[in-house]
Amino acid sequence: METQSVLVIPKTEDKEMEIYVSSQDAALEQEKVASTLGIPKNRIMCHMRRAGGGFGGKMTKPALLAAVAAVAANNSTGIKTE
Repeated sequence: METQSVLVIPKTEDKEMEIYVSSQDAALEQEKVASTLGIPKNRIMCHMRRAGGGFGGKMTKPALLAAVAAVAANNSTGIKTE
């Protein structure tokens, strides 16, 4: 099985986040991070390489990992999303 990986980089302008993720569904990561941080989806830039199909291991898990990483990255930079 492929490993799960995600990198979240907070931007100081307009409360934006850049996400680099190995996933089958970039829109899900974008939605999950936006709802977790309480910011609009258009502020989340999701970069990914298409992962192959198969058993769905790259569908939901990366979205949860991206949300956790986004909260940690957001808290470490002092950017307020409220």
